[in-house]
Amino acid sequence: MPKLSFLFAPLLLALISLSGCLGLGSRSAPAELQLLTARATATGANTLAGKSVGVGPVNIAHFLHRPQVVTHGGGSQLQVSENKRWGEPLEQGIQRVMLQNIAALTGAETRNFPWRQNATPNYALRIDVIDLDKLPNGDSIREVNWLLE
Repeated sequence: MPKLSFLFAPLLLALISLSGCLGLGSRSAPAELQLLTARATATGANTLAGKSVGVGPVNIAHFLHRPQVVTHGGGSQLQVSENKRWGEPLEQGIQRVMLQNIAALTGAETRNFPWRQNATPNYALRIDVIDLDKLPNGDSIREVNWLLE
């Protein structure tokens, strides 16, 4: 039996050292998932009742196109947070929140882009997010180009 344990010793050593490479030995803090939330509440002003509004496509700047939350103070340096991540792709979150806000504020039926040809909305809102940043006081800056057709 001593020969058998002697043979397993190198295998056990390899597994222990490999567990460190795989992150099995140490645990980092779990990521905080961030989610955009709609702010509008139903106003009763059904200005577009009976009409449909589509949102999309939503395009975001390439430096924002990542699962981590990216911030900067208006300068050229970016901070990428490894422990704060988006709970969904940012462009999908922006589209979802815009649809919720439009429905609440106008009473319109809303549609996600891409829509079927036989379900083209009366109005389409196309969005290009150029910058999205959170200031130290909690306010945010959003620089967006949009087109309502």
